[in-house]
Amino acid sequence: MSVQPEAWVFAPNSQAQADFFRSTAPEVIISSAYGKGKSRIICEKSNWLCLAYPGARVVLARKQRAHMGATTLRTLLDEVLHPAYLQFYRPSADGGSCVHYPNGSQLLVVGLDNPGRARSGAFTAAYVDQAEELTEEEWNAIGGRLRWPIGPYRQLGGACNPDAPDHFLFRRFRPDRGSHVVRSQSDETLVDGRHVPRGTIRSQTIISGPRDNYSNLPLDYILRLTRMTGRYRQRYVEGMWVAFEGQVYDCWNPFIHVRPRPKSWDQWGGNPPPSWRRVKGVDFGYVNPFVHQWWAISPEGVWWRYREIYMTNRTVTQHSRTIKDVEQEELEGWRRGTDDEKERLAMKRIPFSTSVADHDAEDIATLLDAGLHYDPAIKDVGPGIQTVYEMLTPFYREDRPNDPQTRMIFASDSLVETDERLAAEGEPTRTEDEMGAYRRPKNRAHIDPKDPKEAPLKFRDHGCDTARYCVHTHRTLGEAMLIRLT
Repeated sequence: MSVQPEAWVFAPNSQAQADFFRSTAPEVIISSAYGKGKSRIICEKSNWLCLAYPGARVVLARKQRAHMGATTLRTLLDEVLHPAYLQFYRPSADGGSCVHYPNGSQLLVVGLDNPGRARSGAFTAAYVDQAEELTEEEWNAIGGRLRWPIGPYRQLGGACNPDAPDHFLFRRFRPDRGSHVVRSQSDETLVDGRHVPRGTIRSQTIISGPRDNYSNLPLDYILRLTRMTGRYRQRYVEGMWVAFEGQVYDCWNPFIHVRPRPKSWDQWGGNPPPSWRRVKGVDFGYVNPFVHQWWAISPEGVWWRYREIYMTNRTVTQHSRTIKDVEQEELEGWRRGTDDEKERLAMKRIPFSTSVADHDAEDIATLLDAGLHYDPAIKDVGPGIQTVYEMLTPFYREDRPNDPQTRMIFASDSLVETDERLAAEGEPTRTEDEMGAYRRPKNRAHIDPKDPKEAPLKFRDHGCDTARYCVHTHRTLGEAMLIRLT
């Protein structure tokens, strides 16, 4: 039964805390900057489950048990657990410290370096503080113990500070997309034959607001946060998942570079105006993603990536049909957008200033056979990265000193279709998913001796490569390049 004792009182300090407390998702994280009350909410939810459901078994964990004494455990004992229940806490040095509630529930406090019963028992739920410290193996291992039948749901939750974009939690929960819920896109059949309907919640990501909990923090603490600069400020004050070392595009900021398409495009079927120059490019792949991007350049010189294919396990022939369908749809949008009959009749094909592809001769020939023409891209890595970096670097206009501008924008709804396999595996599903994690190797053994300063890791870079082909080739050759019409 879910009756809360009168002694238990908790008032969330923010929408993020309230959302985490109410979440029923199988996996949920709350990600934020410092001082937002993340540890408090996982302690509160752990305690509530034990109070509200007699016989529940809940794990409260950190990577290392030694780190819990002055942090998570102190929050639980000093701020969350009712004083009358402190007598039921039993400390232990073997990773099995536990609160034994009078109703038969147990709250096990463990470190995953000495997990004790956490890896061998069965539990209702598990909540991990500082979850960014975990490996994916540890996260999955603790999740594999959630099969205790008492409780409203089985849930694995984490509270985390931002880390690098190549962290498994970033790939699994996509905190750069803000607070959101992920649902299944199709019906699923389980191994025992039962069916799970389309739309079932798979996970939930909760992002704290920029001012959450500040009213409860000392002034000198907030002052210390305010004085942080650079990457430390981005992570621990602004709550952004950014790399500290080796990030190629360290100027990348999804709040600046990813935007909704302008309403003015509605006239043209949601696409940029026909007067804007067009560029497109492709990076071939089958097991790895095949990436095709469509770019439009505004009169002010701003590049918009307005359509993208990012898909695995399809042939170039299949992709060529999709490319032609996408471009035909855009052309029809152009025709609907004009009242000039003469102009409408003249719209027979989309003129691309530059069409470039990776240098695979067989794949280029397949596109050519389908009536799609591409020139080999300029693939110089170092100069190409510098060109893209220059385009991404924010700048400020005199009339808008507080509004950062950029010359390279990714329309947020550009995907032609989501690759469900990639999404389920936590892999990037679009180019902007790669940008923050695109980095140079830390280990010198992975550095290319032919290009030791410039070569990034060849890992989750297919969209980044395509963007580089498009921008650098066009800006290098410009309109002098042979213009081919598809």
